[in-house]
Amino acid sequence: MNKGLSLAAGEYFKVVDSDDWLDEEALKKLLTEIRKRKRQRALADLIICNYLYDHLYEGKQKRMGYENVFRDGKVCTWDTIGKFHPSQYLVMHAQICRTEVLRRSGVRLPRHTFYVDDLFANQPLPFVKTILYLDLDLYHYFLGREDQSVNEQVLMKRIDQQILVTKMVSGCADLKQVQKEHPKLADYLVRNLSIMLSISSIHLLLIGTEEAMEKRNELWEYMRRRGNGLYWKLRFGTVSGFTYLPGKAGTALTLAGYRLAKQCYHFN
Repeated sequence: MNKGLSLAAGEYFKVVDSDDWLDEEALKKLLTEIRKRKRQRALADLIICNYLYDHLYEGKQKRMGYENVFRDGKVCTWDTIGKFHPSQYLVMHAQICRTEVLRRSGVRLPRHTFYVDDLFANQPLPFVKTILYLDLDLYHYFLGREDQSVNEQVLMKRIDQQILVTKMVSGCADLKQVQKEHPKLADYLVRNLSIMLSISSIHLLLIGTEEAMEKRNELWEYMRRRGNGLYWKLRFGTVSGFTYLPGKAGTALTLAGYRLAKQCYHFN
């Protein structure tokens, strides 16, 4: 379950998952910065802060920062951002979006569906013109509860919802138009869709039934029908292509790579 926080008299909107929390000191600094920029009439469309993976039951913590992509305290555009590392994504946990941008994007979340944070985090991005990065460790993302939606076994049970959201994200932006206006943003959106497609493909492989394999093939065929060369980018230009290798050997290689990545990065 998510909850929304209206910040700075409704200027910004922040979603916090029910398991998670915000660092109080970082939040104070964020609000101070927003108030200052509001007085200067220099509010950015999107604010990005760092977040922390809290593996509380294991006593581990991993910080996700964006110093290589943005300059701390500086407003930038999609054309002036740096390069994302493979593990970096502008997930819901990092974003504080202006309320008017959310409204303009027309984002609508399907009811009674998990994994909609990906839609919430991606659909507004083409409507964002200015971005402010603050090097604050704001969001604490709890990991470890057995019935958590990102738990492997839980995700396998809810795979149809993951597939639905993946399809919705693939159609939430006109990638051809975005490519013309902001190539770096278009590249990011494709890369983000690639990781979502990878998650769906891998968990369908983990399920391993004939029905699951049919769903996997149908999902990839759906991407082919999207047109604009999206299928070929996902199939041969991004990591998701490694999750759609042919035959039993391809399946074994995909799952071996997934388990190695899970061990290295400690994701849930």
